[in-house]
Amino acid sequence: MKTVSLFASLVCIPAFLSSAAPAERTTGILGTDAVGAGYTFYYDNYHYYGDTDYKTQNFELSLNKNVWDTQKFGVDANVRLYNSTNISDRSFFTVEQNYAEAGATFFWKGMVSPFVSTSVYYVHSDVDWKETGVSDQCDDTWLLEGKAGAQVALLEGLSARAYLALRHSCIADSGKNNLRYVADALYWITPRWGVSAGMTYSCFEHIDRYGFTGGAFYRF
Repeated sequence: MKTVSLFASLVCIPAFLSSAAPAERTTGILGTDAVGAGYTFYYDNYHYYGDTDYKTQNFELSLNKNVWDTQKFGVDANVRLYNSTNISDRSFFTVEQNYAEAGATFFWKGMVSPFVSTSVYYVHSDVDWKETGVSDQCDDTWLLEGKAGAQVALLEGLSARAYLALRHSCIADSGKNNLRYVADALYWITPRWGVSAGMTYSCFEHIDRYGFTGGAFYRF
């Protein structure tokens, strides 16, 4: 919890330093200076292997900062910090992972805004085998990810995104590529505050993973 509290303080600094509220409500996240907090529930279907399903929850903090703006396109810097823990009924072990992601998003402006992004992740994992007699495990991982999709302005303040994300693990003995399909929506209730909801799907080695997410954004 101390780590999460520290992350929250660091990510929210830009919001507290901003004295003037945005005058107009924006649409979408591209080109917007904002911090966010979110929650995601993951459900992994292991029925192909005849195994029980696996559930995970993520708590996330994010920062989106526009760093280059022209009439036709822009570039955003992205930072995400999140904590992931399993919440399944598997009582013989628990898994906790802490992620730190940094990247950039390149986008074209318009009612329909295509975008591409690239990012790198650092992941620290801890596995607690409880009282099974197996030694606990701890390791560090680097991940690379690329995204491609589009943001669509639907109404004033309301936008939707759909994109593909390809994530690659840099661990030599478990290198793999994982493709995700993501769709989400963001609604700016006021010029400063917004809420979001989304879904994600991926499949790897016959394991179907479904994610349901919700969050809030603060524009500075």
